[in-house]
Amino acid sequence: MEGQQKISPRKVARFTIGSLLVIIFMITLVAASRRQGSRFAEGIRVSILNEDEHEFIKSKDIEQILAQSADNYRNVAIARLDLNKLEKAVEANPWVVNAEVYVDNTREIQVQVMQRVPVVRIFSQNGSSWYMDSTLKMLPVSTAYAYPAPVFTNVPVFNNDSFGKSFKAKIAFLSRVIAEDSFWNAQITQVEAQPDQTFVLTPMLGNQKIMFGDTTDAALKLENLFAFYKNVSKKIGWDKYQVLDIRYKGQVIASPAMGYIPPVIKDTIKDADQLLPPAAAAVSSVAAIKPVVNDRPKTPVANKSPQPSRNAGKAIIRQPQKVVNAKPPKKQAVTAAKPVKAPVKQQVKEGKYIYQGKK
Repeated sequence: MEGQQKISPRKVARFTIGSLLVIIFMITLVAASRRQGSRFAEGIRVSILNEDEHEFIKSKDIEQILAQSADNYRNVAIARLDLNKLEKAVEANPWVVNAEVYVDNTREIQVQVMQRVPVVRIFSQNGSSWYMDSTLKMLPVSTAYAYPAPVFTNVPVFNNDSFGKSFKAKIAFLSRVIAEDSFWNAQITQVEAQPDQTFVLTPMLGNQKIMFGDTTDAALKLENLFAFYKNVSKKIGWDKYQVLDIRYKGQVIASPAMGYIPPVIKDTIKDADQLLPPAAAAVSSVAAIKPVVNDRPKTPVANKSPQPSRNAGKAIIRQPQKVVNAKPPKKQAVTAAKPVKAPVKQQVKEGKYIYQGKK
C-alpha cells in the first residue's frame, strides 16, 4: 500500500539500545543496593542542632541509646535496620524534641537531634526538683549541667487534670515574662507559688516580698513595679518597705518596714474633707472656731441715786476709802467640741503608701 509508512531501522535500533541500557542500569543498581544492604554500618555521626546553646544531652548519650536499642546498628546489616525504630528510641529520651536517623552513601548512620529548652526550674512541696519547657513537659535535672532558668518554689505535685494543667501553664507564662526582660531575670531570684494559683516574688535588691497575684497583666504589673523602683526606692532606699503589693491594676501599695514613716504624697489620695462623712465635716469646721470667753474681773458699781445723809449741809471730811480688789470669778470651764482629726493622708492611717504606678 502506498499510504503505509515504513518503520525506520535506525529508530528501532535506538529504542532497543536505550531499553537495554535502562535495564542494565536497574540491574546494576539493585545489585549494588543488595550488596550495600548486606554490609554493616561503618559508624555513626550524631549532630545536636542546638548544642552550642544548651548541654543537657551529649552525643555520647545518643550513641549509647542506639547501641543499647533492640536493633543494634553494630550487629545488624544496613538492609535490616529499622530506622523508624531507632528514631523512636532516641526520642524516648526526655531531653530530645525530635530525631532523624538515616544512612548516607558512605554507610554511615546520621543522627540529627533537637534537644528541649527549659523555661523554668521547679522545686515542689515534697522536695523534688525538675525543669519544665514551653510545652509543659516535665524534664529531669541534669547532674552535669544547670540551666539558669527562673526558680519557682512551693509548687504542688501536679496531677494530670485541668487544675494541674492550668497551674503549669501559668508558671510557664510568668517564667517567660520574667526571662524575656534582662532586668527582671536578674532581679527576681525566686517565685513562690500559692495554693490559689497566685505568686509571691522575692527580689535580689531589697528585703521585701512582692505580692504579684495571678498572671493577669503580668507585664504591666512589672512595669508599675519598675516605675516604683525608679521613682521611690532609688531615692529613699531599697529596705524602707517590707511588702510591695502589685496585685491591683495601676498602683503599687507599699507597706513600710518597722520604724519607717512613709512620705506624704498629696497626689496619692483625696482631700481630707472628702474622706469624712458630712456630719463629721460640719463638726470639724465648727469646732475649729475658738469660743470667746469674757474673763475680765467684775468691779462693784456705785449706786446711781445715793440716800440723803443726816449731816446734810455740814462739811464732810471724807476718809480715804479702802479699795478692796474684788477677786475675779472663776472661769467657767467651757467644753468646746474637739475637732475631728481628719486622716490627712491615707497612708498614715493605714501605715501604707500608695504609688499610682507608671504615668
